[in-house]
Amino acid sequence: RPDVPMIESILHTLDVYNDAAPRALYVLCQQTLYDEIEAEVNLVFDQFLYLIADELYSHCKNRASVGALELDYARRLREGASAGKGAPKPPPARRGDAALAQRHIHLLGRAIDLNELIARHATNKLLKDVDCCVRRFESADAAGIAELRDVLGVVRRTHALLAEHVELAPFDSLLEEVTDAVGPASFTGRVFMHALRSVVTDLLPNSAYNLHTRRFVRSVVQIRAVQREPAHKVAQKNLAFGEAAHKAWEASAKLSREFFGRPHVDALVALLAPTDMPSLVQNLLNKVREKLQLLKLYMDAITEGLPPSKLPKLVYGLVGCYGLFEVRLKPILEYDDLKPEVFQTFREVGNALAF
Repeated sequence: RPDVPMIESILHTLDVYNDAAPRALYVLCQQTLYDEIEAEVNLVFDQFLYLIADELYSHCKNRASVGALELDYARRLREGASAGKGAPKPPPARRGDAALAQRHIHLLGRAIDLNELIARHATNKLLKDVDCCVRRFESADAAGIAELRDVLGVVRRTHALLAEHVELAPFDSLLEEVTDAVGPASFTGRVFMHALRSVVTDLLPNSAYNLHTRRFVRSVVQIRAVQREPAHKVAQKNLAFGEAAHKAWEASAKLSREFFGRPHVDALVALLAPTDMPSLVQNLLNKVREKLQLLKLYMDAITEGLPPSKLPKLVYGLVGCYGLFEVRLKPILEYDDLKPEVFQTFREVGNALAF
């Protein structure tokens, strides 16, 4: 196709410097001119390397982002596009296999492995991309785990498309490097630690579990204040979900941000390592055990404070019997820690069991 740009044509322009360098040295005998040519070559080649690597990454990211959309969702977007609404489009074709396969480019007497240099740039881009995804998750609550699974799936597909052109380390190795999943002091990564912290300090104390929808919904009144990192914004367009299908993925992610349910649990199981799941459950069990021990202290104190009473006579009726108990238990109902501690502990224990 004549409309497809040929990246390999750019390499031919670099031969101008190969012709100018010997002329400056052997014909004009100007070392200073050669130094200027060499400096310009270094600058031009660095820019060329950055642009071609960035172009390749953007192309693969957009392909991965559009291709990772669910088929029904993509079909609805195409139907909306036919009705005048915007929809993600596959990126235009690129013809750069010949340039990316170059391993012996001769430039001013040096042999340059272009494929290896682009692979380094692509690896750095992948590391930055994964770090961006994890930082966005760390600035969100537990419901952000579903979006993290989707965006890491797009980055994984991007890695697979890049691996068709350049040699890259396995994606799981890059993911472990960014998330600190394997280190000298701990085997738990950033994703596990933030997921555990969000569940224990935010989801259990500040959510109400709906038995019918099997979802945790955030309560109107926040009992336990949570401090999070500032929301991380994606600075570059070819990071996270990319540019082609960014709006489509954002619209999909909004559907799962207001609750925590089965989709989030599936994402949690998919992202955490097999060794992390028992650790997560054990931490929750320890939390329940601590709450029950605390609850026992409160219940013992409340039991001791209950005044002795007998059942009222039936002639007082329902309202009278209720009023009698209300008067006798008024000191208990006015207990300052009854709602924020006792009732709240019951809720946290129940939420933990439901989770």
